[in-house]
Amino acid sequence: MRPDRRIRVYLADDHPMFREALVRAVRERPELEFVGASGDGREALDELRRLRPDVAVLDLRMPSL
Repeated sequence: MRPDRRIRVYLADDHPMFREALVRAVRERPELEFVGASGDGREALDELRRLRPDVAVLDLRMPSL
């Protein structure tokens, strides 16, 4: 990975407050690029296939999975 390239991060958690805290944490880091978030397991899988982030932070127990 090039040093000038930001790491693209996707977040998935069904708890809205926890998910928002993670989103804020990622957005505060200049080396990270927030690309999306979901509170639903199936939606998260679809978005991961479409967006192809470098990193995905996922809740292990998500609705719809």
